[in-house]
Amino acid sequence: MAKLKFIILSFIGLFFFMVPIQYKDETTIPVAILADLFKNALGDSITLVAVIIVSISAIMSIVAKLLPTKFSEDSFLGSVFNVSWFWTIVRMAGMIFIILQHMKLV
Repeated sequence: MAKLKFIILSFIGLFFFMVPIQYKDETTIPVAILADLFKNALGDSITLVAVIIVSISAIMSIVAKLLPTKFSEDSFLGSVFNVSWFWTIVRMAGMIFIILQHMKLV
């Protein structure tokens, strides 16, 4: 079952990133179309959405480190937020940089 899941997800990834398709009279890849749709739907608030997502990821990683019993590695949230200290630090650095950039401080 795991091999089948791997194969299906690999083909989906290949489709999204490698298969050229025609869209609005130009050749592009599906992931670029999705990015364009998100950009059009969210408008100028897309950067704020990115700041919020990165910040939630960093903060929840710290919370998962401080409360490991609440974030079992077998659970979905545990697998997303209970990462190694290296990746927790990387997420915190990313949060700092994206907030500084959003506030135009760097």
